[in-house]
Amino acid sequence: MKNRIYLFIFLLSTTIITSQVNAHTLGGSKIQLLKVKNLMMSGDYYAALKIIRDLEKSDSTNVELMFLSGKCNFLLKNYDDAVNRLEKSALQASDEFPEKYYYLGRALQLTGKLQQATDAYDKFIAKENEKTDERSEAEAFKKQCIMAQNAIKNPKNVSINNLGEAINSEYPEYSASVSADGNTLIFTSRRPECKGKKQDPEDGKFYEDIFISQRDSISGNWLPAEPIDGPINTEGHDASMSLSPDGKQIYVYKNTGMRGSGDILMSKLSKTGKWGEAKPVEGDINTSYFESSACVSPDGKTLFFVSEREKGGFGMGDIYMSKREGKNAWGKAVNLGPNINNEYDQIGVFVHPDGKTLYFASNSPDAIGGYDLFKSSLENGVWSTPENLGYPINTFGDERFFCMSTDGKRAWISSDREGSSGELDIWEIDFSELKKEVVAQPEIIAPIVPKGPALSIFAGKIVDARAAESVETTIVITERESGKEYSGQSDENGQYFFTLEGNKNYTVRIAKEGYANYSYDFFLKAQEEGTFKLEKVIVLEQKK
Repeated sequence: MKNRIYLFIFLLSTTIITSQVNAHTLGGSKIQLLKVKNLMMSGDYYAALKIIRDLEKSDSTNVELMFLSGKCNFLLKNYDDAVNRLEKSALQASDEFPEKYYYLGRALQLTGKLQQATDAYDKFIAKENEKTDERSEAEAFKKQCIMAQNAIKNPKNVSINNLGEAINSEYPEYSASVSADGNTLIFTSRRPECKGKKQDPEDGKFYEDIFISQRDSISGNWLPAEPIDGPINTEGHDASMSLSPDGKQIYVYKNTGMRGSGDILMSKLSKTGKWGEAKPVEGDINTSYFESSACVSPDGKTLFFVSEREKGGFGMGDIYMSKREGKNAWGKAVNLGPNINNEYDQIGVFVHPDGKTLYFASNSPDAIGGYDLFKSSLENGVWSTPENLGYPINTFGDERFFCMSTDGKRAWISSDREGSSGELDIWEIDFSELKKEVVAQPEIIAPIVPKGPALSIFAGKIVDARAAESVETTIVITERESGKEYSGQSDENGQYFFTLEGNKNYTVRIAKEGYANYSYDFFLKAQEEGTFKLEKVIVLEQKK
């Protein structure tokens, strides 16, 4: 009897101790889960995932933990791990945490499993009864999946290649811009070689700096990129937006204040070959909101840029244009309107050297995944409805920032597609075969390459005959057959630059006070490969 009492007391005490341990463990898990949620709300997904992985070692069947793990992995772009966790969560309890179907759909879409992604979005939409933002997004993403499936069945006849280690690294590279003659490439990188060699505490990545590469005149390959020379790079964020067609100006993004804001600046190439300090562009361009992209038209008279300003905007980032008013100032910003802008985000604007073809990236429902690249043409003074550039130019991931060669045979994009060595790499698209198709069959609608004749470059310098000093003046060029006029300005170094239709006869005229009138006739040819460039030094005689 005594032994039975001892056994009962022992079992009772063991049960109490075990219950206390279990209660303590359960309470600890709840506290840790609360920490995970707080960290995710603050955007510290790495720290949240570290706690999640510790919790998974002792509790691998907790449905909420699976959901949080899947969501966290998705936000960190660990898409395969996200799919694994979210699918397990769905199998364990299909009705708990319906949001998991939203993130499962996103992860499946971004890994190219389009039909499975569509099914996941359908489940989320069915469970999300109210018209929430998440439901609207799921419906838009489902539409993207359907569009992507159709796009894959009708791929564009292009080849796409990574620019390789001369340009790309294991760190993000993006926003490539190439001069009109095709010989200079600039881009943004977040590699350790940045000027301050410091990391942004907001995201743990190195600060942005601008890098430059020249094309090897013999091999045609890009030489290893280096940080651009001069005070254009600082210890903060310095990102390239675009290189002017003549290769003498760079539009720069700089975050000068709080995160989520930024301004457009401009740096000029000096006579010594160094880039000057970037200075804010003047006029109705920069605001207290986010200005993230800028590109000047080939004649230098119009600036296209992206702004998130609320007044006059349609959504997040909208594309605006502004006309030059004087040497350094720009006039009133004009929204390009609902044909181009919408409630979604437009970024990375680029205007082709023909001056009438616009490219940009958007995450609108007309994308096939993430951000896609689009094209619009100026027709009778109106920008046409943007056309998606299609697959494989656009993928299930993000394609941002577009720049095209003057001859329309090559373009450079930023993409995180399979084969990238970093988060974003710079890729080159070869349109040669597509161009051949269009030439052979003019009736083919080619929504990618610009329409129209081949372009060539007329450039040089204007100098004073006596002093051999540079002359800053207005230049007027007339195409003799049609009478069409082009006007431009030589800069403070006397340099001028025009992109004109090739295989045409032109007359250049200069009427500068204090100098004899100047007139010169020339034939500007075009060439099959690359872009023909005619350079001429114009000498002005002073009046006696």
